[in-house]
Amino acid sequence: MITGTDVDYGALTRLLVQHLEKQPSFSAHYNRKVMGLERDGDGRWLVSDEKTFDAVVNPQAMVGDGVGGA
Repeated sequence: MITGTDVDYGALTRLLVQHLEKQPSFSAHYNRKVMGLERDGDGRWLVSDEKTFDAVVNPQAMVGDGVGGA
């Protein structure tokens, strides 16, 4: 039995993303350099990166930068 208070956030993140990737409206983009991130008047995220430049993400979406472990 493993005891202690350590939390493996990398493992938790991988499990979460594996689950989310099965959802039809989920998308994740890796290895991108974010050039700009701001919220517009409608509450949508406007994400600019070196490859797609201007992507609009719906207001309910979560935007994470560098989340998770190895």
